[in-house]
Amino acid sequence: MIKINCPSCGAEIPFRSSTSVFAVCSFCKSTVIRQDLDLELIGKMADLPEDISPIQLLMSGRFDKKTFFVSGRIIVKWEDGYWNEWYLNFDDGSTGWLAEAQGDLAINKPVASGLTMADKTALQLGSKHSLDGRNFYVTDVKDMTCVGSEGELPFRGIEGRQSLNVDLSDRKGGFASIEFNEEDGVSAYVGRYVEFKDLKPKSFRVFSGWGRP
Repeated sequence: MIKINCPSCGAEIPFRSSTSVFAVCSFCKSTVIRQDLDLELIGKMADLPEDISPIQLLMSGRFDKKTFFVSGRIIVKWEDGYWNEWYLNFDDGSTGWLAEAQGDLAINKPVASGLTMADKTALQLGSKHSLDGRNFYVTDVKDMTCVGSEGELPFRGIEGRQSLNVDLSDRKGGFASIEFNEEDGVSAYVGRYVEFKDLKPKSFRVFSGWGRP
């Protein structure tokens, strides 16, 4: 873990993941870009919208016999609502995302897509695309906008960041997602839906009156 002082308030900003390049100071909400051992101040993060998610920064869990911890979150909106994308770091050095939308959870890990930005209009509902050696079919295509972020991320999770998001299914319980972003290019992820209790979560957020998972 690397600790670097916030260029705005001087508080320590811990970078627990070697893949993280962007962070939000937990004290003054400054947004910073990491360049080796230096931080560049790029703005301020607005207050995040309230939610009732049990997931929070530094929550840990297990997935596919590997331990992970939550190091960051990006909140995105589309025309019908909001969802959370939680950035995960695994004990083997790999990374992934825990998508949380309308009560559903899915863990995805990055894979090669074979796509370029020019392909974003080719993925229509029902079309087939191969990811990680499996055939997936497009189930949803939507524009999404970042409304806030916290913790550490592998890209600039600034307010207003816009992307085209494509969800896919292998029709056997598998889930995949492809993101087209003008700054970061094409990112693809493959995984599956999960139940919160099956992740064996620790240090999760507890609400008064709720039972444990």
